[in-house]
Amino acid sequence: MKKVTTELDIHSVRIHIKSDERYNKAAIAFFSVFASLISLFPVLAIILFLSFDEEKVLGLVVATFFSLYVAFYLWRLVLWNVCGKETITISKNRLLVVNDYRFFKEKSQDWKFDNLLISSRKDDNQENKGNICIKSSLNKYISSISIDESEIANIKTVVYRFLESEAISD
Repeated sequence: MKKVTTELDIHSVRIHIKSDERYNKAAIAFFSVFASLISLFPVLAIILFLSFDEEKVLGLVVATFFSLYVAFYLWRLVLWNVCGKETITISKNRLLVVNDYRFFKEKSQDWKFDNLLISSRKDDNQENKGNICIKSSLNKYISSISIDESEIANIKTVVYRFLESEAISD
């Protein structure tokens, strides 16, 4: 079950989409353990670094950075599936999207628009579910989280009413 909330203030509409589904705990545990083991590789590399000659140091440094990259990716995957939240902020002629992993946030996607069209993109795996698709004349954004079609209709109503009130107040 997805939890969708909308906040409306004078200058913007904020849409929070948080996943509340119960994920496969075995898969989450596997990825967590695997990421932890990969995260331990740099510690082992430092211990080995002290016992090796200088010739093999470059290989250990490359392997250490690669393992940290893979571990970061796996931890990011686990955090998104456990506590990830997508925040879409729509204000006058501007759209801002931030993916929040609770402990860190991705770089925000920020773009301007002259007209905005909100639609749904069907999810092939689930009935009555889709992704929010936001299009302007220059850009297109598709949400990474599937939600109910009825929620998308509610979001469309709130956003279009907000944009109409912005046009009237100008």
